[in-house]
Amino acid sequence: MNQPSARKTIAILPEILVGGGMGLLVGLLIGLAVSEVVGGVIAGLTALLAAFLGLDSRKSTLSDTQTCSDEQRRWRLAAFGVVCALGLLLGLSIRTFNLLAPDLETQHQQWQQLGFNGKEARNLVAYQMLGIAPEDWQTVNSQRVTARNASVLFSQNSNADIAEICGTLSYERYSDPVEWLNAWTLSSGSWPQVAQVIDEIKFSLSSAQQEALLLSIWKMACQEAPK
Repeated sequence: MNQPSARKTIAILPEILVGGGMGLLVGLLIGLAVSEVVGGVIAGLTALLAAFLGLDSRKSTLSDTQTCSDEQRRWRLAAFGVVCALGLLLGLSIRTFNLLAPDLETQHQQWQQLGFNGKEARNLVAYQMLGIAPEDWQTVNSQRVTARNASVLFSQNSNADIAEICGTLSYERYSDPVEWLNAWTLSSGSWPQVAQVIDEIKFSLSSAQQEALLLSIWKMACQEAPK
């Protein structure tokens, strides 16, 4: 490898690491989180990502001599996209299959160790995992148990509500990004917060880029939502 090629590789490597690190953070946040508070944090990160990924030059904190080249920016964008997708899949897998939680047998034994008999322990595990409780139980809010299987954009919505919202916000229903973004603003959950952040940065994006950004977010939320 000659020296110019080596210097080029060394210059690109930090861009890949930085883009990949931010992508992993965003992907895991979206994949693992169900809290509305975290939804607001993700919405806030969207504005920072515009400058971080070089989409909003007006908010860039780099001087002209420090600004990365177009090629370096492309590597950063590519690393962010790939690692964000992988982080999202990892987060969804961890939450959906409870990979960080004890297995069902261990949970059953833990309830028995606390003094519950076998049947009561099974019922508690079923309620903990699925929100299913016997008829004679008095539960406060079973949705608080099952909400952990919902995407952060839908953490306060039932599955029926999720399907309805996704259908209402489907890209096929809108002729341009402006109309589509306005529908997000009028929706429920965290969609208005996301729409507000995108509205603040849209001046730096072309119509095609706005549409691509909206489509990516919609697919990430709706195609991974519980059916």
